[in-house]
Amino acid sequence: MDNLRDTPVVEDENISRGAWGAVASCRLALLLAVVLLGLALLLTVEWPSYTLHLIALQSPLTATISLVWPMIGLLTAAMALGAATIFHQHPAMRGQPVLNLVALWPLPTLTVSLAALLLQRTASGALWAGGIATTGLLLYALFRLEYRLMDRPAGESPWAEWSLHVLAYLLALTYFVLIYRVRLRTLLSAPAIMTVGGLLAMRLLHSVVSVPSKTGWRRGSMCALAIGLTLGETTWALNYWPGRSIAGGVLLLLVFYVFIGLARRGLEGGLPRSALLEYGVVALLGLGLLIRFG
Repeated sequence: MDNLRDTPVVEDENISRGAWGAVASCRLALLLAVVLLGLALLLTVEWPSYTLHLIALQSPLTATISLVWPMIGLLTAAMALGAATIFHQHPAMRGQPVLNLVALWPLPTLTVSLAALLLQRTASGALWAGGIATTGLLLYALFRLEYRLMDRPAGESPWAEWSLHVLAYLLALTYFVLIYRVRLRTLLSAPAIMTVGGLLAMRLLHSVVSVPSKTGWRRGSMCALAIGLTLGETTWALNYWPGRSIAGGVLLLLVFYVFIGLARRGLEGGLPRSALLEYGVVALLGLGLLIRFG
């Protein structure tokens, strides 16, 4: 009986599960249409850019700002608001803390931002069309996986959670490599890595603290913030390392993976020796990568 009381049950007095699914599918189709049309607009319009010369921390800083960045921000905000609306209407989200909803934003929003950044680098119309179509399919898959996790009690759909974790780590690796490849000043690259890492950490820790408890969410958000700060500090150190971008990105991913694992184990209430061995091996792999390509 205790297990039944602890397991969240999806109920809705006015809308059946099938009816809610139909409404959510319509809203999702509309959201994807808006975002994909926005991506197409980004690729077909010539956006002017401006160069700014600043003094930051008593050192010169040159930044090129294009009007495409505000447009990417609007697309990202549209995805965040659309995802919040769709997820909020799910019967399982009734009475859940606000952060429980916020934690579901990072994957779709960062996917849209990454698609916009990557497609800006292509010059082929076929690649643009294929990239937009792939983005749409990936976003649809993300939402369907989230729906499945909401419809099932915790632990009853491990493949869906595993798939989301794989997508999150792939997103993290891609962002880390791209940001590290540009070789920006630490003043710019560290906050970017910290933001991406912190947002993805919030989603990856979501299943551990997805109970309506303010204390649990406070601990989860603090862990996500600590992981983001750790990645920012690691980026600051890596900026002095003349290694290849892929090596730097993989090293950041290893740091991200280790701290996510430690945070999950800590939030679950234990850190067994097997986990310490696993993360120790990963840390040694990272050290070997640093030595090999440093």
